[in-house]
Amino acid sequence: MNNKEHERSRRCPACGWKFPIAKVSAPIDRIDGKTFNCPDCRTALVYRTESGPMYRIFSLMTIPAVAFVFLFRDSALLETIGAFVILPLAILAVVIWRRSEFIELVK
Repeated sequence: MNNKEHERSRRCPACGWKFPIAKVSAPIDRIDGKTFNCPDCRTALVYRTESGPMYRIFSLMTIPAVAFVFLFRDSALLETIGAFVILPLAILAVVIWRRSEFIELVK
């Protein structure tokens, strides 16, 4: 692991605590530049992401996908578009977003 990869980790540099993937168990909302303290060692950390708009894109794409799949069951075309076009694109957006997030020490 080179120095750049070490700096862009989801682990606390002081104790090794890993920033959780699940939003409900995260100590903060996932907003770029938001500061928080490590739950284990109380080190001041800052959350960073390179693709902040991906979260908004994922959120905005999930709403029509659910609407097309569950609300418009009478139309096979809309249900198919929701299940096989919008939902996979939303999943791709969230994967790209999650891979670009990291935490670092407050400077």
